[in-house]
Amino acid sequence: MHLLQTLDGKAARSLAALPPPFGPGFSQEQAIAILTLEIHGSSPSDPGPDFCEFIAFSSNKTSLAPRRIIGY
Repeated sequence: MHLLQTLDGKAARSLAALPPPFGPGFSQEQAIAILTLEIHGSSPSDPGPDFCEFIAFSSNKTSLAPRRIIGY
C-alpha cells in the first residue's frame, strides 16, 4: 500500500463525502469532523485485488474508520 495523496481542510471534507466509486462515502456528520484525508492505494505489482483506501483524521489526530474501495 502506498500513500498517493493527502488532502486538508475543505478539499478533504468534500472528497470524504463523495459516494463510491468517486470517494469513500463518509457520512456528512463524519465529513464535517475531518481535518486531513490520506488516500492510499495498491500498485499493480502488489498481490491481491487493486484498491484505494481513504484514511480520515479529525482535528485531534484521531483516525476515523478507513474506507477501502476496490479498484482505482
